Amino acid sequence: MDFIITGGATKIKIQTDSDGIRLTSFQNVQTGTEYLHPPAQSWAFYVGNPFAIKVLRGGFFGSYFAQRHFRVAEALSTPEGGLSASLTCNELPLKIELFVEPISVGIQWTATLWNEGDEPMEMEIYLPMFLRSIVDSIESDRVHLPQIAGLTIPAGERYRQSYIGQLAAPFLIQEGNNEGFYILDENRNDLLDESAIEERLRSGENPFSMRSFISSDRFAAGGGEARFGHFVSEIHSVYLRPGQRVTLGPILVGAFTGSRWRALSIIGERRSGLPFHDSPEWFRHTYLIGEHGASSKGNFTDDLMEGLRLNRTVFADLFHYYSYWSGDDQTGYGPYVSRGNYLFPRSDMGGDEELREAVRRVHEAGGRILFSVEGLIVWRYSRIGPDMKRWAIMNADGSYLEVYYNFWHMCPACSRWQEELARICAELVRRFDADGVFINSTCATEYHPCYNPEHDHPSPYIWNWGIRGMLRRIRAALDEVKPEAVILAEGCADIAREFVDGFLSHGHSWSKFRLQDPIIRAVYPRMNDFESWDGEEDEEVERLLLWNFATGHRIYSHAPRRDRIAPVVERVKRAFDSAPELAEAKLLGPLTVRPEPVMCYRFEFEGRMILTLINPSANPVTVTLPAPKGAKSLRDKISGLSFPIAGDRSSIDLDGFDARVLDVER
Repeated sequence: MDFIITGGATKIKIQTDSDGIRLTSFQNVQTGTEYLHPPAQSWAFYVGNPFAIKVLRGGFFGSYFAQRHFRVAEALSTPEGGLSASLTCNELPLKIELFVEPISVGIQWTATLWNEGDEPMEMEIYLPMFLRSIVDSIESDRVHLPQIAGLTIPAGERYRQSYIGQLAAPFLIQEGNNEGFYILDENRNDLLDESAIEERLRSGENPFSMRSFISSDRFAAGGGEARFGHFVSEIHSVYLRPGQRVTLGPILVGAFTGSRWRALSIIGERRSGLPFHDSPEWFRHTYLIGEHGASSKGNFTDDLMEGLRLNRTVFADLFHYYSYWSGDDQTGYGPYVSRGNYLFPRSDMGGDEELREAVRRVHEAGGRILFSVEGLIVWRYSRIGPDMKRWAIMNADGSYLEVYYNFWHMCPACSRWQEELARICAELVRRFDADGVFINSTCATEYHPCYNPEHDHPSPYIWNWGIRGMLRRIRAALDEVKPEAVILAEGCADIAREFVDGFLSHGHSWSKFRLQDPIIRAVYPRMNDFESWDGEEDEEVERLLLWNFATGHRIYSHAPRRDRIAPVVERVKRAFDSAPELAEAKLLGPLTVRPEPVMCYRFEFEGRMILTLINPSANPVTVTLPAPKGAKSLRDKISGLSFPIAGDRSSIDLDGFDARVLDVER
């Protein structure tokens, strides 16, 4: 039986019969382009399209495909023009209810799976899995991902990352020749409170899963891997006890015409209801942040005042402070390694009283300071280290996770660790009157399942819910001692934004300098991501700093090349001061200007259009801008000068490494 389902610009064709279920077509209605292509080998037809399942361990270890191992018990058309199908597996005690429904912007996929066997099943479910998915060509297609701040890779490059882990949001975009499609997971189980989780578990549902996105040409199975052709998919890692069920999705799949900015706009609208924390006014008007590590000599007051002086050379009054804690007195490693000793300030620098006085002096001078702590690792030989083993992450084989040598890797879903970290953060703020905390690693590391039996997790895939629970406790603890204190986390994660005020990240270097589009900033105007410039080569530092500004990111004034970049930072700071709304304005996309390498981006704020304009070259240039529709002139927010529109163009002279903000006057 054939089911043709059309939602928005997306049309798919699904065939069902007693032998299985097959996705045979995936088209863009507006362009007529078919995105599924036949495989090079005829035997590869049965993989994916629309799903595959891998059982990771146990008696059912292996791979199972929709077109080969599943039987359709019933398939019905829904009143909305979709598909409702019941499937059973020939070789697995697994039942699936699949719903494919059209909506105005695409097609939603939802699946509920039941473990009908008598032993637990740990699985990876590839749903939807689009095998041989090509928009234009494998050479020209690009895949855009919300990795930290954003990542763009060729479709032919192998990629897999989890949300949250490296991925800050749950979506993938594939684009080629001015069209493409996106996959957006709209499941919000990560946001459920504890009572809702308990209710789901009592009803027989396990709401926990690890979600990953993959773009590859190889499918690993049975200890090896086979090349079936390029595919993209969302992967849901789940653990089901006998009799339990899990619901995946809804997962929205949508075709679009135009650039990836069209897809980003749709995704931004769909995610706009995500709750965000309301930051204090002083922080909302903070556009730059720095850092400082405690010196090996001197006292805390001298050291922190020197830190304030150094950060002010790049116009940052706020900075995070690390290595203020004592060493372990056992291994000979310095304080930098002894993560965990945060409540034991270095005695060689004056201890508690001196650190408290140092913070007072920073405040008196108009500065602000965040104490740095680690959210997910503890040095085994720190003062709290011996007690941390029982709260640490355990692998499936019973060993303890050890990404970093001699560190316990703490389980964010362990309530005892949540309480301890919240207590430490609150005590740092209370005892030293800090302006908040910077929590390292929290949103920049990998997703780590936890199999520690002492934690009694309902599923090993509890990381996201654990991160949110950990941050919720820290937020509540800080609110009790100093409500205006802020929390910054390393990395980026949309579901953390309900409790943290912003993020510090190295989107350029972590992506191997493939942060080409501000993907997360486009989807979440209020993300408050402070991006580092990270470059090393001549003019690269200035280019990356100016790109961060032009795309509306706040600035992480990271230590490298402070003296060199200070004049450019001053221009960026002046531009932010002239247009404070820029930090929270909606990013609409780039505006093509001439000559290269000048860049311009469009923003919208309270019905007004704003342009950022940068010259990432040391040489002065006259830039020509196409006038936005209805514009009469462009007014420089810094100088107040207006530039008239001649025909449909305007010309502006830019200095080398210049940064401007322009109001579009209509």
